[in-house]
Amino acid sequence: MFGLIEIGWAYTLKLSEMYTKPLYAGINIILMIVSLYFLTKTLKKIPLGTVYAIWVLLDI
Repeated sequence: MFGLIEIGWAYTLKLSEMYTKPLYAGINIILMIVSLYFLTKTLKKIPLGTVYAIWVLLDI
């Protein structure tokens, strides 16, 4: 699920065309917030270095 959210916010960032299209910009911001929410939940159980390494690998 987390990977799909990451793909979604990256894709909507492109579709928003530098935040000039409000619908895609809004969806993008919501997906970024959800992504960070899941990241903070994960940090409660897994060390920061491990979480960051996985998060970076998902963005490749």
